Amino acid sequence: MNLDQTTLFWVLLLSYAITLVFSLALYFLRQTFSGAKLWLAAQASITIGTLILAFRGSELPYVLIVLSNTFLTLGMVFYAHSASIFRKPASFSLYWYSLVALVALIYILLEPAGLGVRSILFSFSSAAIGVAIFLIFTYKARARYRLASWITGTPFLLIAFGNLARLPELLANPHLGDFAQYDGINSLVFLFSILTSAISLFGYYTLAGVRFEEIILEKELKLRKKNQTLLAVNRIKNLFVSMLAHDLRAPIAGASRYLKKHLLPDHVDIIAKKQAIEVLSASLERTHGLLEDLLWWGRSQNRDWPLRPQIFSIDESIRSVIALYELECRAKGLSIVADQIAAKVKADQQTVELIMRNLLSNAIKFSKSGQQIHITVEKKKLKLLVKIRDFGEGIPEEIMSNLFRIEKRIATLGTHGERGSGFGLILSREFAVRNKGSLSLKSHAGEGTNALLTLPSA
Repeated sequence: MNLDQTTLFWVLLLSYAITLVFSLALYFLRQTFSGAKLWLAAQASITIGTLILAFRGSELPYVLIVLSNTFLTLGMVFYAHSASIFRKPASFSLYWYSLVALVALIYILLEPAGLGVRSILFSFSSAAIGVAIFLIFTYKARARYRLASWITGTPFLLIAFGNLARLPELLANPHLGDFAQYDGINSLVFLFSILTSAISLFGYYTLAGVRFEEIILEKELKLRKKNQTLLAVNRIKNLFVSMLAHDLRAPIAGASRYLKKHLLPDHVDIIAKKQAIEVLSASLERTHGLLEDLLWWGRSQNRDWPLRPQIFSIDESIRSVIALYELECRAKGLSIVADQIAAKVKADQQTVELIMRNLLSNAIKFSKSGQQIHITVEKKKLKLLVKIRDFGEGIPEEIMSNLFRIEKRIATLGTHGERGSGFGLILSREFAVRNKGSLSLKSHAGEGTNALLTLPSA
């Protein structure tokens, strides 16, 4: 089957031009995907290359023939680059583009060799790139998009087979000077190229559809995550309100009853009233501590409330925190052994000292009379590690797993019956993370507890 080669070139040019126009229309209608610009560049390059070849009957200068084949090769490389970006691999090697320069150079060197030899080179390069594009699209394609990947990649494989199919004829007659001197296989390759140009438009549309579906899925996933976050926040808010009502009602109601029973009656003597006032004072102190923790917890949940990072001496902060608990340690017969280290951190000093107050308060609370509490500081590359170690009762494993969960808030009595709000460790970890650090506990029942606080080193 021999068809007029010039006519086939013009038909092929027309098909590529129409494909390019429709693809551009889809692009400007925002039907696009990752790598769409390169896909359009590929269609444009192949259209330009085919346009030049369509005038080959007019005895074009050889430099234009080199240019046309260079554009055709560049178009195939653009397709490969576009497919690579769409599949999102680690990278696309720019060495692919050196293949374009290499093909152009070989064409220049092969000017005396004739059309057949140059066509062999073009067929080999087009077949190799076509197979590569097919593999980029289909290799390990996700199950959800496997059909679309195969539909888009298969035409490139067929282009490769078409170029390989005409190689035997080209190799058998390498010195012929015109396409018209080859038999029907070359005409079939042209017809097949016309068909694949239309499929190229369908490939663009398919990839744009896949990308649109991915965008919808990404938005759904983000919306689902936001809903889950809002539900979690709402649960915590409800839990917070419930705990607040419970924790404030009990001490206030108790204080009211205690006043009526031990202070208001006329028969209560001065000594009894003094004792009652001390009890009330302790109760109010605990309630104040609870409100203070609740205030800090509210601040920690407000991301608009800024921390104020600054460089300060961790040693000075440790000494100031120890001074706050000196009387409490004496009353309980405890001693604190602290390292003297000249180290600085970059963090919000107010919240860091809040963390250390909570940790030291817990260590005192669960230590027995006569025991020691050790505070050590270690430099760890870009971090500073503060350890607060007690040798008290330790934490049972079943409690340890729930210590930092607000919905499982745990308030345990100390060795002398000391009470806590149950918010201290939750607050401490929250602020440790916001200061770009971390907080963890290591403990076993009966062996004491080691609190590990890391902070950015200055």
